[in-house]
Amino acid sequence: MGISRVSFAPAYLMGKMLGTKIGATTVFSALLDKDNGVQIAFDKDVLAEEWYGCSDGTTTGFMKIKTSQIFHDFLTFTKHSPKIIHV
Repeated sequence: MGISRVSFAPAYLMGKMLGTKIGATTVFSALLDKDNGVQIAFDKDVLAEEWYGCSDGTTTGFMKIKTSQIFHDFLTFTKHSPKIIHV
């Protein structure tokens, strides 16, 4: 990605582009990114796990889903090509 560290976008962009606020951003927000303006990144150690846990789009709820379903099925459906990084 050509950057020294990974971070979230400023709060106003998170709301505008993904419809979420800081602390509630989720991979499922990719459904709202029709123009693919957001680069999704996964740490390679996260991809090695069977299960993936993330926010449900709120700051109080969470979801658990198979990592392979997110990486192969869901992101393919949303037409996002995630970057694999090592944090």
